[in-house]
Amino acid sequence: MPQNDAEHMVMAQRIATVENAVDRIADAMERLVRLEERHTETRDGVVRAHDRIDALTARCNEVEQSVVPLKWMRRVLAALERIGWRTKRQTGSHRILARPGWPDTVFAFHDDEEIGPRMLARIARITGLRPDDL
Repeated sequence: MPQNDAEHMVMAQRIATVENAVDRIADAMERLVRLEERHTETRDGVVRAHDRIDALTARCNEVEQSVVPLKWMRRVLAALERIGWRTKRQTGSHRILARPGWPDTVFAFHDDEEIGPRMLARIARITGLRPDDL
């Protein structure tokens, strides 16, 4: 027990200092709880994002597998020749193809080049080539 006013003041200051420290610790604990909640929300969001990325990657792989496979240009040229196109003249890899009833068209591909579905569709539109001709 404090015996005089000076000791009483010292004890009151110490108690105030301890109470102040306890308040700061309580505030820090509340901030930690809020941070933990945000961390959990962020972690859950990242997990959802990764799941979505995985689903989109799987879908892209499915689409790639379903796309018309690449064709070699020599196969396309052979198919064009089967439906009536003939090489009118050639300079290097550039061929001028002709077919009765159709305008001449330039076929500028190397024989060992691969062709994707979009270019194949363009060639088909210009030349009348159909999928069953390949």
